[in-house]
Amino acid sequence: MKFGYAIAYVDDVEAALQFYETAFGMGQANLPDGYVSASDSDRPLGLEIALITDDVEAAHQAALDNGASELKAAAQKPWGQVVSYVRCPSGILLELCTPIGG
Repeated sequence: MKFGYAIAYVDDVEAALQFYETAFGMGQANLPDGYVSASDSDRPLGLEIALITDDVEAAHQAALDNGASELKAAAQKPWGQVVSYVRCPSGILLELCTPIGG
């Protein structure tokens, strides 16, 4: 079994797409019948999307430069993985991390 994809429902699809495309070169989602918005709370939802990269610091800065809020700067975990957390403009929690074991 392998992970297929994640869908994040947002209030402003165009703004969310612009963020993911500009910061990371990716993006696209839509649901016309509504959803619970991640931006409705001051705290992030108990769900995160992890984006794996060899350069967490650069990805973290790209996210901040494109409107994300810093939750936790990049830090190395005891097992060697580098991880940071940001909240994108639509409220979604993003973990930016190196590959485990990398």
